[in-house]
Amino acid sequence: TQELISYQQSEDSPEALATVPMLSIEDINPKAQFFGVEEKQVGNNTVIYRNEHTNGIVYTNLYFDLRVLPLDQIQYASLLTRLLRLLNTENYSYGDLDTEINNHTGGIYSYITYYLENNDDSKLIPMYVVGSKSTSNEIQKLIELNEEIICKTKYDDIDRLKTLLTRHFSQLDAQIKREGSNTAYLRYMSYFTNGGKFQELINGYDYYTFINDLVTNFDSKSGEIVENLSKVALKVFTKENLIVGTTCSAENYKEFTGKLSQLTGKLNSEKPAYIPWEFKLAVNNEGFQTASKVQYVYSGYDFRKLGYEWSGKMLVLNRAISRNWLYQQLRVVGGAYGGYSRVSANGTFSFISYRDPNLKETVDNYKAIPEFLESMEVDQKELTQLIIGSISSLDQPSSAAGRGETAFYNYFTKLNENFYQKERDEVLSTSAQDLKSYAELVAKIMEQNVLCVYGNSDKIEANGDLFKNFVRIE
Repeated sequence: TQELISYQQSEDSPEALATVPMLSIEDINPKAQFFGVEEKQVGNNTVIYRNEHTNGIVYTNLYFDLRVLPLDQIQYASLLTRLLRLLNTENYSYGDLDTEINNHTGGIYSYITYYLENNDDSKLIPMYVVGSKSTSNEIQKLIELNEEIICKTKYDDIDRLKTLLTRHFSQLDAQIKREGSNTAYLRYMSYFTNGGKFQELINGYDYYTFINDLVTNFDSKSGEIVENLSKVALKVFTKENLIVGTTCSAENYKEFTGKLSQLTGKLNSEKPAYIPWEFKLAVNNEGFQTASKVQYVYSGYDFRKLGYEWSGKMLVLNRAISRNWLYQQLRVVGGAYGGYSRVSANGTFSFISYRDPNLKETVDNYKAIPEFLESMEVDQKELTQLIIGSISSLDQPSSAAGRGETAFYNYFTKLNENFYQKERDEVLSTSAQDLKSYAELVAKIMEQNVLCVYGNSDKIEANGDLFKNFVRIE
């Protein structure tokens, strides 16, 4: 065992490393990619259009702003995404509707997402999105089916509603018990960011308890559930609350927008009134106690709240911490399935372990990151590897539909070419001293003492001094 530990902590020889082929910085394209949209007006609606050759496929997103809802109805909006197209409508049973969708489209689905204007967590833009796609010869049917689902869904079939809710809760219950990483991550992010709190409400443990209550008390709450779903749909799906996004060729764009009024004309014309949301954030440092034999350990904070600004150099820093410290200490030595960090331009810097047999030892390794950075020595070859690895996260291959989604993201966040070029320039110009200089930032993050763990009940109890609250998952 001692020999194994010694081997795990040893480094490869320079001769061995020299056999690995690698690119140089000069091989990297210095120009950043940027995907934008054309903003157009079609009737009274804004259409954001990404011109792409899509082989005759029309991709469309209908964006409805969720700020028309009070906070206490947000979870019903999330539930609505799970029910839409699975209920009867005025002209179709749910079975016939599914057949029509499969016969004439590439799918119709709904989900909730959010955008941060200029990566500012205080400027949250929450959207209910109805996405769909079809070939150009099925545009008419695509619009008809979108209209049917959005405007004519019946929410008062109590038996069907109970079946769907029970099935949905069963899936959530299995997910909570199976995917501890996601549960811990959403909860941890909800402690200190508005975006994280929003995600927790619509997808996390808070949402799970909301659905549990509806299912447990369905017989007494069925009327209330129907009423709330109907109210949410009526408030959200309005003509003036809609922005249409589409990715297709110029020819298909004309066909699509020529028929768009058949949908928008059927939407509720009530003028939306946007409600300011105020989330109550609190660092609860919870331990989710389960029968699991391993832990998922999350720690970190928002560096913007500590006075730091985003730089592309942080991508290289993130890779150095992940590869040179957390992977080595948490996985190779500690036996965890994974150990890494995650950084975002919105300000979040997180340290994460995945299927980890340890808990306090992992937290101690997080706290040791500043010392690791101060003593870290990287030569030019290793620095080049870190930079190229960071660039690879920026230069992901993309499809026409993917470029459209990125363009829509840039539209709502108001990020432009200058942002991406500056970020790329900062990555490419990162020095070893830059990485060392971030030791103070990480030290201040760890001083915030933010922690959320999903794992073994006995292990969490044995380290109870790390937590403020405990949540038992049976």
